[in-house]
Amino acid sequence: LGSRRTRSSCTRASLAARAINASNNTIIDRCIVEGIGGASASPIALYGSGSRVSNSLVINRKSSSPGPAVSIGDGASLYNCTLAATAATGSVALVGSYGTPTVRNCAAFGFTSIKSGGNSPTYTTCATDIASPPSGWTGSLTGSSQFESLTDGSHDFRAKAGGAIIDAGTTDST
Repeated sequence: LGSRRTRSSCTRASLAARAINASNNTIIDRCIVEGIGGASASPIALYGSGSRVSNSLVINRKSSSPGPAVSIGDGASLYNCTLAATAATGSVALVGSYGTPTVRNCAAFGFTSIKSGGNSPTYTTCATDIASPPSGWTGSLTGSSQFESLTDGSHDFRAKAGGAIIDAGTTDST
């Protein structure tokens, strides 16, 4: 995926350390992406103005020291996504070094921290199991109360009836 306007709509990308590496004006929509990235390798790296991941599930399944689910920066956006570490606890959900990315209506479960790196994302109406997340995140949610199953290999990310993430997002045109 490159610097021209690209739209990706898929059911599942292959299991790899980094499944998608994209830049300017790339739109990734309605995808399930699973990766086995280590300390700094995320299944999706998305940078550049006009780029976004929306309505997608991104899973880092590395069994020891999983890295982030998404690397994001330089004006890229993340809307209506679920980020998860399923085989082991991940250190951070997001990593980024440049710009001010937008993260809206997202859920991050199975990580010890939301973000590392030098950029300053704008977070709106997001949810996590982390006890003290940054502003814009509701924390201390239990993943097993939000999703049918977070168990690696048999995970089922359908929202569970009565979960706090149901109808909790901000309505917008994205």
